[in-house]
Amino acid sequence: MRQKRETHRALWTMLRYVGNGKLIAAMMVSSVLQNVRDLACIVALAYATDQVLLGGNIGLAVLLMLITMFCGAPTCALRKYFGTTYHLKSQKKLQRGMAQRIAGLSLGWVESHKSGEILSTYTTDMELICSWMSGTFPAEVHFITYIIGALAYSLSQSVLLTIAVFPVIILIVPFLTKLAKPLQKTSDVQRTAAADSIADMQEVLADPAYLKAYCLENAMEQRIETALETKKRAEQKGGLYFGMVQALGILGSYLPGFVAAAVGVLFLRKGMITAGFLVGFVQMVVQRFGQTLPQVGEFATANNKAGASAKRVMELLNLPQERKDGEKSIPSANVVLALENVTFCYQEEKFPTLCHVNLKVEQGETVALVGSSGSGKSTVIKLFMGLYEAQQGSVNVLGRDIKKWDLETLRGLMAPVFQDAALFPASIRDNIAGVAAADEQIWAALQHADLKEFVASLPEGLDTPVGERGVTLSGGQQQRLTIARALIKEAPVILLDEPTSALDTVTENEFQQAFEQLKQGKTTVVVAHRLQTIRSADRIYVFDHGTVVQEGTHASLIAQPGVYRRLYQSQLEESEVR
Repeated sequence: MRQKRETHRALWTMLRYVGNGKLIAAMMVSSVLQNVRDLACIVALAYATDQVLLGGNIGLAVLLMLITMFCGAPTCALRKYFGTTYHLKSQKKLQRGMAQRIAGLSLGWVESHKSGEILSTYTTDMELICSWMSGTFPAEVHFITYIIGALAYSLSQSVLLTIAVFPVIILIVPFLTKLAKPLQKTSDVQRTAAADSIADMQEVLADPAYLKAYCLENAMEQRIETALETKKRAEQKGGLYFGMVQALGILGSYLPGFVAAAVGVLFLRKGMITAGFLVGFVQMVVQRFGQTLPQVGEFATANNKAGASAKRVMELLNLPQERKDGEKSIPSANVVLALENVTFCYQEEKFPTLCHVNLKVEQGETVALVGSSGSGKSTVIKLFMGLYEAQQGSVNVLGRDIKKWDLETLRGLMAPVFQDAALFPASIRDNIAGVAAADEQIWAALQHADLKEFVASLPEGLDTPVGERGVTLSGGQQQRLTIARALIKEAPVILLDEPTSALDTVTENEFQQAFEQLKQGKTTVVVAHRLQTIRSADRIYVFDHGTVVQEGTHASLIAQPGVYRRLYQSQLEESEVR
């Protein structure tokens, strides 16, 4: 009973969220009109039968039959039209709302959840809900209003026959509803397995070269096979339950018809009802209820599935978003970026990534962060961008604590360039100009990024698609494209997170030339793996196990023993070996 209440509450909440009461009303009215037409057919059939048997006005009877018959097409078309329109509008609103929520989620939440699960909610759950709202829900209303109309008609003709037959119909409904309960569990198993298979396929598409290089195709195929086998077993089990519900529903639908015919003949012999009413009544019970009663189990199954999906979708829609408040004014300060005694720990980790870190970046400076992998350098960039918030200490931008900033305004001050070029399967123009920009601006950015001649040589120029993750471009071209993207943003702060770690020496030199154009007149923070690239930095912070262990210029750090000199000498030795 509790689960049933939760299901109904979730579905009601979803209906309120989607709204569009006018379309819902139109669907309900069209369902009622179709019921009126169906019942009118029964009345016309009963009237025609009596007229034939009693020698009455057969012409009028035929006319009534024709009118009710031809009214069926428009009422059915209206119901279908309003249902389809509501489905499409609900689909658009739900997907738009979920897309906005997903885009507004914190980076920490997204990184700690399976993308396949999120996509499954965005697609499968959304479609189940829309199908319920535009199909099952109106069908249930149609069924209930038909029972009410049929009950009213039969009571007006014969109270005793109604009392004999309708309790049988009403008692069958909860019986069929209860039979559908086991389908909920199998439906949940099926959905989870489907989400797992989607996640596995995303991994296949994310880096096919890696899978082939390490001969992992068989292992990945086995993972997908396991998920699909689980999904298949759940579907088989669900199909078995569903078939049983349908079969019992069909058997149950025969009972009211049998009772109606048997009792009706008895009443007819006693003269309590007319032959026409008996024909119409049996037609109504056998055909209409015989077709609809087997669907009662389907209604219950669809309600349970849609209720579970509605709960998942509402959970997603109610997830905490990145804060939208904060100060939008841009203060002036000599110290642009600063960490003051900052300690930070990712949720899934037991030990802090950063521990009591202090650093500052002054106006116009180029500051480098170096250290071994996992020492916390990239986390500093994420903190400055407000992607995470420190558990202890203060992260300041232009002298203002990051928790007081409006995040959109804050990020508008920064142009990041990451190790992963993060290109979209769109044109070069779209990848450079995330916002509207004139072609002159784009070509100027390409010129500074040393990419203008290459793009101009392409047959489609700026409209050339870069492919999935930029596969049609070389590594250096991808990175220079991100430089052009940063240039066109014209942000006063540049954040580079190991953008050259995956590049060869020649490509790295080309990138450095573009970088010199990028950082002119800007405040720059560079997370560097190759220390040769940051020799000219105004200040270098050396990280080790989440703490700053050294600070100074390249010359001062080389002159003293410590982590920096060891890293630098190690890289020199590696380059000599090559």
